[in-house]
Amino acid sequence: MTFDGFFVLHQFCYIIKPYSIADCPQDDESREFPSDLQEMIETSCIDKSVQPIVRNICGKLLADGQGVAQVETKLSIFISMAPLMDGNHHMEDIKYQTNLKRSLIEEVLETFQLVIAKFLRPDFVAE
Repeated sequence: MTFDGFFVLHQFCYIIKPYSIADCPQDDESREFPSDLQEMIETSCIDKSVQPIVRNICGKLLADGQGVAQVETKLSIFISMAPLMDGNHHMEDIKYQTNLKRSLIEEVLETFQLVIAKFLRPDFVAE
């Protein structure tokens, strides 16, 4: 048996609802949540069970002093990556398909890490 290739480990992501023990940010009912952000979340392909948590993450970013434009940019990137975070697209593929820098992708993944599960899986590369 000959082996004409090698395995490469790639990072893959899933968007999932956090475990019940996760420290989820709570919605600040006293603050007005921007309707543009709410509409972006509601019309996205993100699972309905995860949308409230994404909203709360955005609300926490706003409460921590980030501007609406900054939060909208991060949310927009997250939403554009969401269809690719189904465990079938590795980070290099996401980078290629979204035409974004790896550092920006990683920043967005860190921002929304509460709803993202990452794992490494080998891919076979033929010579």
